[in-house]
Amino acid sequence: MTDQDDAGVCTPEQRERIRRAGRFVADRGPWTDVLPPDLDLPPQGWKIHVSARPETLAPTAERVLPLLLRTPCRFKFARTARVMRELNSSTNRPGGVGKAVTVYPRPGDFPALAEKLAAELVGMEGPRSPSDRRLRPDAPVHYRYAPFSPLYGDNGQGDFHLVVRDTWGREHPGAATGRYTAPAWLPDPFTGEMVRHAPAHPAAAVLLGGRYLVPGVPRVLDHFRHGSDEFLVTDRVGPRDLGALARGLLRVLDAVHERGVLVRDLGPSNVVLAEDGTPCLVDFEISHLDGHRPHGWTPGYSSPEQERGEPARAEDDLYSLGATLLYAVTGIDPPARSTRGVPDDGRARTVLAALGTAAPPRPGPSPACSPPAPRTAGRPPASYARA
Repeated sequence: MTDQDDAGVCTPEQRERIRRAGRFVADRGPWTDVLPPDLDLPPQGWKIHVSARPETLAPTAERVLPLLLRTPCRFKFARTARVMRELNSSTNRPGGVGKAVTVYPRPGDFPALAEKLAAELVGMEGPRSPSDRRLRPDAPVHYRYAPFSPLYGDNGQGDFHLVVRDTWGREHPGAATGRYTAPAWLPDPFTGEMVRHAPAHPAAAVLLGGRYLVPGVPRVLDHFRHGSDEFLVTDRVGPRDLGALARGLLRVLDAVHERGVLVRDLGPSNVVLAEDGTPCLVDFEISHLDGHRPHGWTPGYSSPEQERGEPARAEDDLYSLGATLLYAVTGIDPPARSTRGVPDDGRARTVLAALGTAAPPRPGPSPACSPPAPRTAGRPPASYARA
């Protein structure tokens, strides 16, 4: 990296041009934000993203600035080449990759502005933005329907997440992810087509009580009473259980620690199972070794000490292992400390309390024969159903 990486992309001459156009300009964290006075924007709508690489950020901003200043819209762009490099790095969330310039247009201005930006940027280099749809293949201009101002809803797991609302006021996820999701209630602004989403569950799936999906439950062979007890007999679904997963992951983690490496990013997405079920760890990009200490964490799966930037310890990896096994048992991500008013030591208890007090039965030999778990109010055991 060079000093140029930290130089502001918005030059003094450009700032003066922005002010002469009657706009406010301010640096806010990693962004340079440009806002017209008294601009009335809706809380959500079609958003435009222009992608760039660190070396193309400055010329991209220079090309789009005149057009954006002629259109009533709010926009922001990555403040420095270093910011752009971090946005495009593999440590950034997929939904943020490539987004050099973000434009919030008025609904009536959106289609024409997006097409004009694409025409202006034909031939410019920019990575694909996985959360958005690309307007045309020869220009780095993308779009998606998203919140213009923060609107949060409960995701059903105790965390708040960004949402958009459809015509009937129903909430839908609004945060950028690693794939493009078009609103099902609106036509595409350029093709006019309504999106046909695949059914949420396979046709063969069974929905119990209108709430719980059965995707992978053992087949019931028999149910009988013996004395004062009742027994449920099911077929054998496999030789491995979560206990084997826990022991296997701990062996791998111990071996990594013996070599002086701290993983620092142990989570479900970084655990891969071999054909024989042996767990393997992948992605050591933010691992610590011999003084090399990159910064980063995965919310919910990293210890409070790691999130606070304290010195790395083996205990942080053990915390992540516990959070990963919690996900394996429940299918629920641990609550992220940044979005909950829950003390650090209360995160796991918060999730477990939401699951009820029942525990799934242990798998046995084929055929398996065990008393059914006691019935409880609320959610059934997670090994049987996902809400």
